[in-house]
Amino acid sequence: MLFVVINADKLRKCLGSFGDIPSRHLLNVVQKLLDLHTAPDQDRQFIRQILLRLSLEHDDVPAKLILHMVKRVDDEPFSEGGFGDVYRGVFHNGK
Repeated sequence: MLFVVINADKLRKCLGSFGDIPSRHLLNVVQKLLDLHTAPDQDRQFIRQILLRLSLEHDDVPAKLILHMVKRVDDEPFSEGGFGDVYRGVFHNGK
């Protein structure tokens, strides 16, 4: 589904029409809007807020933000961070 968002008001109307689309697809669409870099700063801030709200509501993130091919090296956390435990791992067979 491809659509053009002219401003934040249009985005509100578009989001209301998605209905039963899986949350990951909706998150991916909103992320692509941010990636276009064509919206004014005020609208981009609104789009970021929508993306955050949707992510929290559906306990999911856009596919672009997920690292694949990561393997955890240790069973115990290396450290603790503000959002959770920090583990060592390898990405694409490197450290």
